[in-house]
Amino acid sequence: MSTNSYPLLLISSHEIQLIEDQETFESEIFYIEDKELESYRIITIDGCNFSLKGDALPALSMAELTCLVQQSLVQDGHCCVGKITLTNVQEAFALLQTH
Repeated sequence: MSTNSYPLLLISSHEIQLIEDQETFESEIFYIEDKELESYRIITIDGCNFSLKGDALPALSMAELTCLVQQSLVQDGHCCVGKITLTNVQEAFALLQTH
């Protein structure tokens, strides 16, 4: 899948990544095997959710998105992430851009 909308969030079943540009996107998805494609999703800054094949997906709940962002921040060494509660997708982008 190719997208012209950056930044975006690339989400697997256990990880969330902020993708700033096409080059980074291509390098991140290069090694994903076809059988793994369905476990990934893209979220655009306006909150649209897509599979890597380009199919529209139902939105993640804010609780699910919050959990993924918290896990990412913990992995990057941040503390007190349990206090984070997202109310919209743009907050996820803001938090991931600042770390």
